[in-house]
Amino acid sequence: MHASRFTLSALSALAFAVSTPASASVGPIPLDCDRACLEGVVNQYVQALVAHDPKRLPVSADMRYTENDQAMELGDGFWKTVESAGNYRHIFADPEAGEVALMGTMHEAGAPMLMSVRLRIQLGRITEIESVYYRPGGGGPSNIAATNRKTCGSAPFRRPSVGRAST
Repeated sequence: MHASRFTLSALSALAFAVSTPASASVGPIPLDCDRACLEGVVNQYVQALVAHDPKRLPVSADMRYTENDQAMELGDGFWKTVESAGNYRHIFADPEAGEVALMGTMHEAGAPMLMSVRLRIQLGRITEIESVYYRPGGGGPSNIAATNRKTCGSAPFRRPSVGRAST
């Protein structure tokens, strides 16, 4: 009698484990995050950045954040000095790789600057954030203020073809 109760309990536990969706350990970003989804993630990043609130982002516990090639804690560096998003923004989404990049203008200390950021998404969470900032007079492109006046949409990412048939 005890053996049959144990067997029934074990089978019930196994059935529960098998029927529990694997997505229980997956983050809030869809696993099949398409171009529009990736654009939404990078826009969410910019909103969190301007709000100085990295807790708004669905990041993994082992997320890596770099700013101008320096590893740091998310919320440090530019997160503390950013004033607002600028007018120029260009988004490059690669759903196949689960990555999205943005090049656009931001404002810091009353002046426009250029920001490039790349986000990597795995299992529904941001796992990597790589950012590079170009401030006026600090290298990078000249006349960032003129770039800030332009508005631009997003360009679809096109993977280069691996091989071409010779003709």
